[in-house]
Amino acid sequence: EIAVRYRLEDFATPVEILTRTPRTLDGAPTSVHLPHRARFVAATSVVRPHGYAVPAAMAAHLERHGLTVGAAAPATVDASIARVEAVGREAGRGILEAGDFGDLSVAWRDERRALPPGYRVVTTSQPLGAIAVYLCEPESDDGAIENGVVGAVAAGDDFPIWRVHA
Repeated sequence: EIAVRYRLEDFATPVEILTRTPRTLDGAPTSVHLPHRARFVAATSVVRPHGYAVPAAMAAHLERHGLTVGAAAPATVDASIARVEAVGREAGRGILEAGDFGDLSVAWRDERRALPPGYRVVTTSQPLGAIAVYLCEPESDDGAIENGVVGAVAAGDDFPIWRVHA
């Protein structure tokens, strides 16, 4: 499994911070103990699919990350399609560079679909395939929407990137 969403937790032991009382250069040396909030824990993980069917802009984005993306061709694929159930906001995400859009909750369904014009397929068995998973999954911390590669979605929409079965 590959983690695509994380939550931030405290380490078990607080960290000691050296300071002064009062907080001026001539204050007496002292220290305070604060929670050490720097432990990233997987909140959502997925099993690596065979690949993803992606729109042209996402294909170009993946290629810039060093992934090989198959040529555009009219094809029909067996895929899992994510329907957006809700768009929420996870507390504490503001510390990350991503976080402008919000968190997606999705429900998956399997279908046989024709690829829309311009769509291409990227497989995840290649050496950088884990990057494709992280960027293409709808529930990822830093995926296609957060990177501005595909437009925002609303509850009831189908996510524009599909998991492709072998």
